[in-house]
Amino acid sequence: MSFFRTPLFVTFADVLQGLAYFPVSLYIAMFTRALSNEFTASVVLSLFNASASIGQICRRQRYRAFVLWGLANATIYLYLFAVVFGSLSGGFTSTWTNAAYECSGSSPEYAGIVFYGMSLARSVSAIIGGGGSSFGGRFGKFGYGAVEIFVGSCALATGASSVAVAFARRRITATPVA
Repeated sequence: MSFFRTPLFVTFADVLQGLAYFPVSLYIAMFTRALSNEFTASVVLSLFNASASIGQICRRQRYRAFVLWGLANATIYLYLFAVVFGSLSGGFTSTWTNAAYECSGSSPEYAGIVFYGMSLARSVSAIIGGGGSSFGGRFGKFGYGAVEIFVGSCALATGASSVAVAFARRRITATPVA
């Protein structure tokens, strides 16, 4: 069970990515209702979920544009945000299988346990989530400013963690075997 302490498992950005993803999936419909109406909220949430499905199929993880939500003052920006954020963030869990095998290293029979560990870490992020009071100004309308900043910060930290994992992997694979 030592793989739970390996740098690859520890730096796997799953908790941070969950902290960036779940508040959006929970609050985007309520935010849209405050800006527009029930129908538009349903459309935005549907776009978000459909884009997340596409992201899982594409299996790519890239930088996220959280600023689109914070500056949204019209539904067109929410449509754009739902598609961009949903497609880039929704596919993260589809990387778990390969990550679990890689984290288990020379003991691939433990990949299932590693996968469970990733699920457990992500469930913690779903419970923690973002919240709190907002602030005035152009960014963060309808009391969602704190959530938007929280999501953006976690998204940026996820990107940084992903880069750290990539460098760690490159260093490990480049190390000559004696």
